[in-house]
Amino acid sequence: MKGPGFYGAPPARAQAEPAGSILRRQVAEVCVASLVESSSDNKVVEIVTKKDAVEKTFTELFEGVEM
Repeated sequence: MKGPGFYGAPPARAQAEPAGSILRRQVAEVCVASLVESSSDNKVVEIVTKKDAVEKTFTELFEGVEM
């Protein structure tokens, strides 16, 4: 392993902007999507919210995660 932050962006608590709250239903949607989207294979993600975030499909989001 290459150390902290190896799997992508640092955790939200380390970022300048505070994250918003996330509903359990939203977390569940991401979990289910990760089971059916091949673009999520072998990736670790942290779910955060931003008011000004551009809406994307789960495929686009998982493809944006670097390995």
